[in-house]
Amino acid sequence: MFESSAGLIDGARLLATEDDPCAPHEQIDRIASWERLIAHAQAQQLAEMVQLAAERRTGRWADVAEHSQDLTYDGVNDEIALARGLSSATVALHVAFAQILINDLPRCFAALDAGDIGLHAARVIVAETDSPQQ
Repeated sequence: MFESSAGLIDGARLLATEDDPCAPHEQIDRIASWERLIAHAQAQQLAEMVQLAAERRTGRWADVAEHSQDLTYDGVNDEIALARGLSSATVALHVAFAQILINDLPRCFAALDAGDIGLHAARVIVAETDSPQQ
């Protein structure tokens, strides 16, 4: 899927040194690195959800009748909901958000994946670009 080697390297470095004592200025750097790693992980999770939903909708279940495809799609949301400990309705919102982010705003997704912005900022950008101009 989408892979950012910088995020993986940051994560490996943080995990390898998480118990090491460090100076306060180093702690600030570590806090910033954790934030980038969290953003990267969230981007990867969103990408996985979009990929799974797309595969189920157009992949191996492509022969499912048109009127049943939404039920199939909802089933994917249920599976993701179980995996994440969330409601299916919440997951449906997350998948819709992820689809917009990945398909319509790829540069915003790339910024999230790189850890340049956080998930909250990505949500604000999606919300603002989705709203009608006044």
